[in-house]
Amino acid sequence: MRVKNSVIAILLIALVYLMPQKALAAKVPVTLPFDGGFEKDDGWFPPRGDYGRFDDEIMRSGSRSISLDVPDRTSPLWQSSRFRVKENYIYEFNVWVKTENVSDSVKLKIEWYDQGNKNIDGIYSDGIKGTTSGWQLLTLVAKAPEGTSTGHILLRLYGPGKAWFDDFSIYITDDISPNRPTNISSTRTSSSILLSWEEPELAIDGDRAEKGYNIYRSTTPEVTSSPEFLVAQNVLTTSWEDTTIIPTTPYYYCIVALDKVGNQSEISDIIFVLPNGYLTGTVKDALGNNLANAKVEAIGDNDLTYTDGTGSFRLVLPEGEHLIRVSIQGFRWVEELITIEAETEISRNFLLTSDFIFPPAPSNLQLNNQEPGLLLLQWQEPSLPDGKKVAGYNIYRSEAENVLLNKTNLLVEMLNDTQIVDVEVIPEVTYWYAVTLIDTALKESEPVFITGQALVPPRPFLLSPTSDTFIIDEPVEFRWIELQKVNYYQLEISSDPTFSKSVLVIDNIKENYYVYKRIIHNKENVFEIGLPDGEWYWRVRAFLSNGVQSLSPVCNKIYSMNTKVQLETLEPGDIDVKQISKTLEIPYLGVIPKVVTTNQEALIKFLVNSVSFVDCEVRVVDTRGKIINILHKAPVTAGLHNIIWNGRDNNGLRVRNGLYIIQVILYKEGETVNSSTKVIYSN
Repeated sequence: MRVKNSVIAILLIALVYLMPQKALAAKVPVTLPFDGGFEKDDGWFPPRGDYGRFDDEIMRSGSRSISLDVPDRTSPLWQSSRFRVKENYIYEFNVWVKTENVSDSVKLKIEWYDQGNKNIDGIYSDGIKGTTSGWQLLTLVAKAPEGTSTGHILLRLYGPGKAWFDDFSIYITDDISPNRPTNISSTRTSSSILLSWEEPELAIDGDRAEKGYNIYRSTTPEVTSSPEFLVAQNVLTTSWEDTTIIPTTPYYYCIVALDKVGNQSEISDIIFVLPNGYLTGTVKDALGNNLANAKVEAIGDNDLTYTDGTGSFRLVLPEGEHLIRVSIQGFRWVEELITIEAETEISRNFLLTSDFIFPPAPSNLQLNNQEPGLLLLQWQEPSLPDGKKVAGYNIYRSEAENVLLNKTNLLVEMLNDTQIVDVEVIPEVTYWYAVTLIDTALKESEPVFITGQALVPPRPFLLSPTSDTFIIDEPVEFRWIELQKVNYYQLEISSDPTFSKSVLVIDNIKENYYVYKRIIHNKENVFEIGLPDGEWYWRVRAFLSNGVQSLSPVCNKIYSMNTKVQLETLEPGDIDVKQISKTLEIPYLGVIPKVVTTNQEALIKFLVNSVSFVDCEVRVVDTRGKIINILHKAPVTAGLHNIIWNGRDNNGLRVRNGLYIIQVILYKEGETVNSSTKVIYSN
């Protein structure tokens, strides 16, 4: 019995353009596309003239800061590269400041730009002046206006005076509630209540229920989102089963959604779930004897009970119409359609007729393997004595000729059909099947046997990219042989050759190719790139129209390198980037594995883009810069190169545990044209 209620989502949100500098609902750190600690010359542009520099003597943390030194009334500034922002989001910008004899002020400014790089607006923070006793936090909180695409940070000193900046950070301040769940429904059984609902629509800031849902329950209509009503927290699916109910009790539920920072939606509409009713009675045989341990069940509702020693039973059922079946081995079962009312007890007595005759076995069992990848079993219902009926068929399967009729080999129980398609088979493996008939007295016939093998289904043969392909700064087009009678393909990409972890799945591909690409913003540029840096394996799974899955037999290893941007995550979507070297002489350097254990070797792979011979030196150095081992010193050509390091120094001795750096250096006419480094650990 299913009881359904629906709700309508209503969200009222109030926003302000410029928020006061106080603690807001929640703060989420933003991964910067530039160095917020100023440890690298990355993404920050100094003022014109000699006003700004990187300072390695005065810093709040790390090894350096940036500074402004102004002897006159000029107003120099450090400015950041452009970074992506989202309109209507509230941002908090922080930078630590130290000042000396600042006559006017030090300020932080955010400038907003649209997609056409047109300035929309700019907002200043409060200022700091004079000489500070230490480092002070300078904060600016502002909402990105409608139409904003990028932001631009200015660190400004209105001279004369000196100022140092360090540890810049950005937070998103999120006080926008998600929309509430809708269309809540319930399904009640004798022991549980299953709630289901629809995921809410996107809120104005793009959030859904990233942190799940909280469920609240009461026995009265006055249920709210107060803690005393909380029964489930951070449910990550759109359904939840309450197994702590009392069968005779009515319940009221409401649900709220939680976004990624924990903001809570308004409560959903309240759903009322009626209490259960009861079916009681006795089960006897034709002579009036009580039948103990007879099963009394509601077909389709998974509600059941058994009679006690007196043949009596009490079955708890939700309100509604139920098909009741009473059965016990050696007696023909009986069925009756009964309507149950909430909080009402209905009594029924059942009389069962004994049946000790075993039914005949299924007839004319056949196996068909014409469809590759599956086996079709078919049989006919035998002639049964008067009054007997078929309850179902049991199908057993084994890879051994002697098919034991046990739970281990039971493939399907009480099948209500005279055929079955087995798609869970391995092609060219021999299977033995046994089929039995079960009558309404729950007696099982003798088995009939058959054996067969499934044919190998067509597999998607991989075309490109082929093994050891390098893909640099471009999307990846995966292509394979097109198959007939395919519903769709599934592309699987993994950094693990066994595909046991870190698997990216692209589902429901209708063509025999797929172009994997991501849109990456860096400064004012937009890039289309493919996979993150590293080594990747890929395969294709075909879902055939007959229900069979066919997996490509080959996994090609490919290499991806993005020289324009360096990715900080392996997941598509919100990807943080930073600018790296634009030289392409060594666009790829990889070390496998990262940690070299005893008696293990490290494979060093690097790609050279030079069109002519260049001298190459591959070194292992420690953290002090001391050369531990020179692995290679000879000219190389353009292409992929492999070097092995066995974890030993130039004298053949095992290195100590610690951190080591792989250096690949290219020389041309005695001058360094490119160098690249990669870190490795040894233990």
